[in-house]
Amino acid sequence: MIHYITEGGDGNKELKTHRWFIPDGVRHHLEKIKDDNKKEELSKNHTTKEAWDHLEFILGSEKGISYNEMKRMKNWFDKNYNATKTKQYELYGGDIMKTWVENQLKSATLYVKKHKEAQRSMGKENAFIKPHEADRQNVVSKVDTKVPTYNPATLNKQNRLKELAELKEQKTVIINESQKKQLQEVISDKIKSDFFNELEAYASVDDFNACVKLCMEYLDNPAACGSSRFVFEINDEQVLKLATNDKGILQNKSEVESYKKTVNFKDIFPIVFHYSPSYTYIVSERVLPLDDKDIVTCFGMHENSFFHIVHVISSCYDGNKINWERLNRYDPHLIEWIEQFTSKNKNLELLINYLFKNPVLSDETYNEDNMGITKRNGKTWVVLLDNGWNGNTADAYGFYNFGELNV
Repeated sequence: MIHYITEGGDGNKELKTHRWFIPDGVRHHLEKIKDDNKKEELSKNHTTKEAWDHLEFILGSEKGISYNEMKRMKNWFDKNYNATKTKQYELYGGDIMKTWVENQLKSATLYVKKHKEAQRSMGKENAFIKPHEADRQNVVSKVDTKVPTYNPATLNKQNRLKELAELKEQKTVIINESQKKQLQEVISDKIKSDFFNELEAYASVDDFNACVKLCMEYLDNPAACGSSRFVFEINDEQVLKLATNDKGILQNKSEVESYKKTVNFKDIFPIVFHYSPSYTYIVSERVLPLDDKDIVTCFGMHENSFFHIVHVISSCYDGNKINWERLNRYDPHLIEWIEQFTSKNKNLELLINYLFKNPVLSDETYNEDNMGITKRNGKTWVVLLDNGWNGNTADAYGFYNFGELNV
């Protein structure tokens, strides 16, 4: 008979009343496991019967999963780390359930710690002391340390913010602006931690639909949509590029590898802050759309002149190499003209040199839709929005595989 742990008995009292609701993607995974197995056959063996009973118990937890049950599952996965190919491991939810449980517990524990740090900064010096150890005569105010119980995968942003707003003091405590900012950062970090932990779990199993749904719940609708990726705004400085299929993963991987590899051209790529190990998503620099006036401002030349250069190069390459003889016939004064502008403009020099090294990008990457503006050293600067177009990506879309980029 399976034994389910009851509430109580854990040292982390702030999490004792916390409950977790299984997100749709994980629940779908568990329900598929249940559908693929037969209860009658599994009940003949004590080990698999216990695992089956646990599966039914988890799926039937309408009020959420308790902290102690989450801990029990983590302990089970820790003890059975070498049983990944067994039926029991499968019935417990396998790698997907293991990842979700570990991420949720890690996120919640981190939140409690940071919340106590914020309390201490506001004057509650005994925030890390257990109640029976605290000097009760020195307690000047009592702050409610209840952890918000919300399910980031099913509640919308408005409800989450409402629950976070209920994290308030029972008595008034006067704090300064610095302390207020620190508390706000703690709450913001909790949201980000929950989001990225949840997203990482879905990304690890290429559940693209669950990733899109989660991003829309946390970050609203996409700011832009491509053929294989959605772009979500995280804040004023960062965006999340989410792959919606295997082609999007190839593009993300190419962007990350190009940014990590390049030395000479890093300034014309958006900054890559973070990426999923599976390349399902990357967090990169937020770049504004490019318009004709930006080219005049940044390069000191008319937009028609810049795109004339791109057009000539797009007409004068073989494979991924410039056909210089053809280029000189097309426009014998082009190189001299380019040198006059690039000698005075570092931004333009980098973009043109990169194009000469990778002329095959002239059609796909060097167009107004795939370029943008940002700031470099306080100045408006043009960068390439989509540097995920390499030979492997082109091949995936049915184009000629021109190999690696020269970065």
